[in-house]
Amino acid sequence: MQGLSQLLQDLLATVFLAAWSYFVVKYISRRVHSFAASRGYPDSSAVYFARKSIHILAGGVGAIMLPLAFHEAILPLVFTLAFAAYVYAARRRGRLDAWYQQADNAFEVNFIYMWGISAAVVWLATGNMLLASVPPFFVSVGDGATGIVRNIRRRRREKGVEGSVAMFLSILPYSMLAGVAGVVAAVASTVAEKQGAVDDNIAIPAVSAAIIIAGRVLSPHLISPMI
Repeated sequence: MQGLSQLLQDLLATVFLAAWSYFVVKYISRRVHSFAASRGYPDSSAVYFARKSIHILAGGVGAIMLPLAFHEAILPLVFTLAFAAYVYAARRRGRLDAWYQQADNAFEVNFIYMWGISAAVVWLATGNMLLASVPPFFVSVGDGATGIVRNIRRRRREKGVEGSVAMFLSILPYSMLAGVAGVVAAVASTVAEKQGAVDDNIAIPAVSAAIIIAGRVLSPHLISPMI
Protein backbone atom coordinates (compact mmCIF):
# COMPACT_ATOMS: atom_id res chain seq x y z
CA MET A 1 0.00 0.00 0.00
CA GLN A 2 1.28 3.44 -0.93
CA GLY A 3 2.31 5.99 1.65
CA LEU A 4 0.87 9.49 1.59
CA SER A 5 3.98 10.98 -0.02
CA GLN A 6 3.96 8.36 -2.78
CA LEU A 7 0.27 8.92 -3.42
CA LEU A 8 0.83 12.67 -3.62
CA GLN A 9 3.67 12.16 -6.08
CA ASP A 10 1.50 9.95 -8.25
CA LEU A 11 -1.32 12.50 -8.14
CA LEU A 12 1.02 15.30 -9.19
CA ALA A 13 2.48 13.14 -11.95
CA THR A 14 -1.04 12.35 -13.18
CA VAL A 15 -1.97 16.04 -13.23
CA PHE A 16 1.19 16.80 -15.20
CA LEU A 17 0.51 13.96 -17.64
CA ALA A 18 -3.07 15.16 -18.13
CA ALA A 19 -1.99 18.76 -18.72
CA TRP A 20 0.81 17.74 -21.10
CA SER A 21 -1.48 15.44 -23.05
CA TYR A 22 -4.08 18.20 -23.38
CA PHE A 23 -1.41 20.63 -24.62
CA VAL A 24 -0.15 18.11 -27.19
CA VAL A 25 -3.66 17.32 -28.46
CA LYS A 26 -5.01 20.86 -28.58
CA TYR A 27 -1.93 22.83 -29.62
CA ILE A 28 1.09 20.87 -30.80
CA SER A 29 -0.81 18.38 -32.99
CA ARG A 30 -2.78 21.25 -34.53
CA ARG A 31 0.45 22.90 -35.59
CA VAL A 32 1.76 19.62 -36.95
CA HIS A 33 -1.36 19.43 -39.11
CA SER A 34 -0.90 22.99 -40.32
CA PHE A 35 2.76 22.41 -41.12
CA ALA A 36 2.02 19.21 -43.08
CA ALA A 37 -0.76 20.95 -45.02
CA SER A 38 1.59 23.84 -45.83
CA ARG A 39 4.06 21.34 -47.30
CA GLY A 40 1.48 20.09 -49.77
CA TYR A 41 0.23 16.99 -47.99
CA PRO A 42 -3.49 16.23 -48.52
CA ASP A 43 -5.70 16.80 -45.50
CA SER A 44 -6.01 13.09 -44.74
CA SER A 45 -2.21 12.84 -44.54
CA ALA A 46 -1.95 15.99 -42.43
CA VAL A 47 -4.51 14.53 -40.02
CA TYR A 48 -2.48 11.32 -39.84
CA PHE A 49 0.70 13.25 -39.01
CA ALA A 50 -1.19 15.04 -36.25
CA ARG A 51 -2.48 11.75 -34.81
CA LYS A 52 0.97 10.22 -34.77
CA SER A 53 2.45 13.30 -33.11
CA ILE A 54 -0.03 12.68 -30.28
CA HIS A 55 1.07 9.05 -30.11
CA ILE A 56 4.71 9.99 -29.69
CA LEU A 57 4.58 13.23 -27.71
CA ALA A 58 1.69 12.43 -25.37
CA GLY A 59 1.68 8.64 -25.24
CA GLY A 60 5.43 8.21 -25.54
CA VAL A 61 6.31 10.79 -22.90
CA GLY A 62 3.65 9.30 -20.63
CA ALA A 63 5.07 5.80 -21.07
CA ILE A 64 8.55 6.96 -20.12
CA MET A 65 7.09 8.76 -17.12
CA LEU A 66 5.53 5.56 -15.74
CA PRO A 67 8.69 4.05 -14.21
CA LEU A 68 10.24 7.43 -13.46
CA ALA A 69 7.39 9.29 -11.76
CA PHE A 70 4.77 6.71 -10.72
CA HIS A 71 4.71 4.07 -7.99
CA GLU A 72 1.66 2.26 -9.40
CA ALA A 73 -0.45 2.21 -12.56
CA ILE A 74 -3.93 2.80 -11.12
CA LEU A 75 -4.04 6.59 -11.41
CA PRO A 76 -2.72 6.51 -15.00
CA LEU A 77 -5.46 3.96 -15.74
CA VAL A 78 -8.14 6.18 -14.21
CA PHE A 79 -6.88 9.16 -16.21
CA THR A 80 -6.79 7.30 -19.53
CA LEU A 81 -10.24 5.77 -19.04
CA ALA A 82 -11.67 9.18 -18.19
CA PHE A 83 -9.89 10.77 -21.16
CA ALA A 84 -11.12 8.04 -23.51
CA ALA A 85 -14.68 8.50 -22.24
CA TYR A 86 -14.41 12.26 -22.79
CA VAL A 87 -13.14 11.86 -26.37
CA TYR A 88 -15.80 9.25 -27.13
CA ALA A 89 -18.59 11.41 -25.69
CA ALA A 90 -17.42 14.39 -27.73
CA ARG A 91 -17.48 12.20 -30.83
CA ARG A 92 -21.04 11.09 -30.12
CA ARG A 93 -22.05 14.75 -29.93
CA GLY A 94 -20.31 15.47 -33.24
CA ARG A 95 -17.63 17.64 -31.66
CA LEU A 96 -14.50 16.61 -33.52
CA ASP A 97 -11.09 18.26 -33.54
CA ALA A 98 -10.73 18.15 -37.31
CA TRP A 99 -6.95 18.47 -37.32
CA TYR A 100 -6.51 14.98 -35.84
CA GLN A 101 -9.94 13.31 -35.82
CA GLN A 102 -12.01 11.82 -38.63
CA ALA A 103 -15.72 11.04 -38.50
CA ASP A 104 -15.24 7.48 -39.80
CA ASN A 105 -12.19 6.61 -37.67
CA ALA A 106 -12.48 6.48 -33.88
CA PHE A 107 -9.28 4.51 -33.31
CA GLU A 108 -7.85 7.28 -31.14
CA VAL A 109 -10.30 6.17 -28.43
CA ASN A 110 -8.85 2.64 -28.59
CA PHE A 111 -5.35 4.06 -28.28
CA ILE A 112 -6.17 6.01 -25.14
CA TYR A 113 -7.88 3.28 -23.13
CA MET A 114 -5.52 0.51 -24.24
CA TRP A 115 -2.56 2.64 -23.18
CA GLY A 116 -3.85 2.68 -19.62
CA ILE A 117 -5.27 -0.84 -19.51
CA SER A 118 -2.12 -2.51 -20.81
CA ALA A 119 0.06 -0.67 -18.31
CA ALA A 120 -2.25 -1.52 -15.42
CA VAL A 121 -2.55 -5.20 -16.35
CA VAL A 122 1.21 -5.66 -16.61
CA TRP A 123 1.77 -3.80 -13.36
CA LEU A 124 -0.84 -5.87 -11.51
CA ALA A 125 0.70 -9.08 -12.86
CA THR A 126 4.36 -8.20 -12.27
CA GLY A 127 4.45 -5.36 -9.74
CA ASN A 128 7.04 -3.61 -11.92
CA MET A 129 6.47 -0.18 -13.43
CA LEU A 130 9.25 -0.47 -16.02
CA LEU A 131 7.65 -3.60 -17.42
CA ALA A 132 4.26 -1.86 -17.25
CA SER A 133 5.59 0.93 -19.46
CA VAL A 134 6.61 -1.38 -22.32
CA PRO A 135 3.20 -1.92 -24.01
CA PRO A 136 2.25 1.80 -23.83
CA PHE A 137 5.67 2.71 -25.22
CA PHE A 138 5.31 0.28 -28.12
CA VAL A 139 1.86 1.52 -29.15
CA SER A 140 2.89 5.16 -28.70
CA VAL A 141 6.39 5.46 -30.13
CA GLY A 142 6.40 2.37 -32.34
CA ASP A 143 3.03 2.94 -33.97
CA GLY A 144 3.80 6.66 -34.19
CA ALA A 145 7.09 6.04 -36.00
CA THR A 146 5.60 3.58 -38.46
CA GLY A 147 2.77 5.96 -39.33
CA ILE A 148 5.06 8.93 -39.89
CA VAL A 149 7.49 7.01 -42.10
CA ARG A 150 4.70 5.52 -44.22
CA ASN A 151 2.96 8.87 -44.52
CA ILE A 152 6.12 10.61 -45.67
CA ARG A 153 6.78 7.91 -48.25
CA ARG A 154 3.25 7.18 -49.48
CA ARG A 155 1.28 10.34 -48.57
CA ARG A 156 -1.68 8.19 -47.61
CA ARG A 157 -2.69 5.81 -44.84
CA GLU A 158 -1.26 2.56 -46.10
CA LYS A 159 0.83 -0.14 -44.47
CA GLY A 160 4.24 -1.04 -45.89
CA VAL A 161 7.51 -2.73 -45.03
CA GLU A 162 9.32 0.55 -44.44
CA GLY A 163 6.88 1.40 -41.65
CA SER A 164 7.39 -1.96 -39.98
CA VAL A 165 11.16 -1.45 -40.04
CA ALA A 166 10.72 2.01 -38.52
CA MET A 167 8.53 0.62 -35.78
CA PHE A 168 10.89 -2.18 -34.82
CA LEU A 169 13.96 0.06 -34.77
CA SER A 170 12.17 2.74 -32.73
CA ILE A 171 11.08 0.33 -29.97
CA LEU A 172 14.06 -2.05 -29.94
CA PRO A 173 16.27 -0.01 -27.55
CA TYR A 174 13.46 0.35 -25.00
CA SER A 175 12.44 -3.28 -25.39
CA MET A 176 15.96 -4.36 -24.41
CA LEU A 177 15.38 -2.92 -20.93
CA ALA A 178 13.04 -5.87 -20.38
CA GLY A 179 15.53 -8.44 -21.66
CA VAL A 180 14.78 -11.27 -24.08
CA ALA A 181 11.05 -11.12 -23.35
CA GLY A 182 11.05 -7.43 -24.26
CA VAL A 183 12.77 -8.06 -27.59
CA VAL A 184 10.36 -10.90 -28.38
CA ALA A 185 7.50 -8.55 -27.54
CA ALA A 186 8.96 -5.94 -29.90
CA VAL A 187 9.05 -8.44 -32.77
CA ALA A 188 5.51 -9.66 -32.05
CA SER A 189 4.21 -6.10 -31.74
CA THR A 190 5.69 -5.17 -35.10
CA VAL A 191 3.83 -8.11 -36.64
CA ALA A 192 0.67 -7.12 -34.74
CA GLU A 193 0.88 -3.63 -36.21
CA LYS A 194 1.21 -4.95 -39.76
CA GLN A 195 -1.88 -7.17 -39.64
CA GLY A 196 -5.19 -5.63 -40.56
CA ALA A 197 -7.78 -7.77 -38.81
CA VAL A 198 -7.66 -5.95 -35.45
CA ASP A 199 -7.00 -2.26 -34.82
CA ASP A 200 -3.28 -2.02 -34.08
CA ASN A 201 -4.03 0.33 -31.17
CA ILE A 202 -5.53 -2.74 -29.50
CA ALA A 203 -3.33 -5.47 -30.98
CA ILE A 204 0.06 -3.94 -30.13
CA PRO A 205 -0.46 -3.37 -26.38
CA ALA A 206 -2.43 -6.61 -25.99
CA VAL A 207 0.25 -8.77 -27.61
CA SER A 208 3.18 -7.07 -25.91
CA ALA A 209 1.49 -7.16 -22.49
CA ALA A 210 0.78 -10.88 -22.84
CA ILE A 211 4.40 -11.65 -23.75
CA ILE A 212 5.86 -9.49 -20.97
CA ILE A 213 3.59 -11.11 -18.38
CA ALA A 214 4.34 -14.61 -19.68
CA GLY A 215 8.06 -13.89 -19.57
CA ARG A 216 7.88 -12.63 -16.00
CA VAL A 217 5.61 -15.37 -14.66
CA LEU A 218 6.66 -18.43 -16.65
CA SER A 219 10.29 -17.71 -17.55
CA PRO A 220 11.78 -15.08 -15.24
CA HIS A 221 15.21 -15.68 -16.78
CA LEU A 222 13.90 -14.06 -19.98
CA ILE A 223 13.45 -10.76 -18.14
CA SER A 224 16.42 -8.46 -17.79
CA PRO A 225 18.35 -8.80 -14.50
CA MET A 226 17.94 -5.01 -14.24
CA ILE A 227 14.25 -5.47 -13.38
